[in-house]
Amino acid sequence: MVNPLLRLTKAIDQLAGGNATVTIPYATHQDEIGVMARAVLVLKENTVEKLRLEAEQAELKRRSEDDRRRVLGDLAGRLDESVGHVVETLSGAATALQSNAQLMLSSCDDARERSSAIASTSKVSSTSVESLAAAANALSDSISDIERQTGEATGVAQTGMRQVAETNEVVAGLSDTVNEIGQVVGMIGQIAEQTNLLALNATIESARAGMAGKGFAVVASEVKNLAGQAGRATEEVTQKIQQIQEVTNRAVATMTSVAQTIERIGGIVTSIAAAVERQSGAAKTIAHNVDTASDGTKRVYSDIERVASATESTGKTADEVMRSARSVNDKAHDLRATVDGFLQKLRSA
Repeated sequence: MVNPLLRLTKAIDQLAGGNATVTIPYATHQDEIGVMARAVLVLKENTVEKLRLEAEQAELKRRSEDDRRRVLGDLAGRLDESVGHVVETLSGAATALQSNAQLMLSSCDDARERSSAIASTSKVSSTSVESLAAAANALSDSISDIERQTGEATGVAQTGMRQVAETNEVVAGLSDTVNEIGQVVGMIGQIAEQTNLLALNATIESARAGMAGKGFAVVASEVKNLAGQAGRATEEVTQKIQQIQEVTNRAVATMTSVAQTIERIGGIVTSIAAAVERQSGAAKTIAHNVDTASDGTKRVYSDIERVASATESTGKTADEVMRSARSVNDKAHDLRATVDGFLQKLRSA
């Protein structure tokens, strides 16, 4: 009886030690030892089942761990690719924006300098046109005086026909001179029109950031040329005014001599008065056109000042854009570092 118990006890110890292959003796006996042996056999079967379940659980755990690591690795890879692409795109865009802002800032500085030069030239041109306007008004006043004096001319003698012919030549010379002044005034009108067009071009060029510098250079050169033309036109008008004054003096002297020799030349005086009246209208037209040109140059100067102000504002905006681009670029690098740290932790989990 003792020996079978010892064998069963030994079998139980082996089962307890995890040996599921141990043979259980006496399982076929019909006595108390057989009952115990069959109970130990059930224990063996349970132990085998337990070990099988533990092995399955271990395998499931291993597979689950492998799946988890694979999923985390795939997730980390996709996240790295997606975030990396976004960060690179954001950083590239910020860098490009910063570069464009710097280019815009440089263009604004150049435009500001050129606007200042154009404004200075326009101011000189405006001063020249104002001087021309004063000369034209003086011309109108002189012709008005001629009109008054010719209205008072009477008492021309029949023996002064030669002097009357000289007077006619003088008046004809005066008419030719006034016609030449009309041509000069026409040129001044063209200059005023071109000045207005240049003001429009300058406004358009200032709205284009980018390559606006070259446009301003062209406009500045054109305005300078126009200013030179206006100056030359002023000199020509001055010369013509002097010629008119000389002709007028000769006309007055001649008509005085005629007045001493001719009793009445009513018809001639009437004709002279009509001619002088026409000249007075032409002189007023000259003064009006010159005033218009003066207003145009003033508008050019005012527009250039507005261009300079807009350029200054654009420069400030470009500076703010450049600072914002730098901030975005810094944030992109910070995001890249944060994502790299997170991915490292995710891969090592």
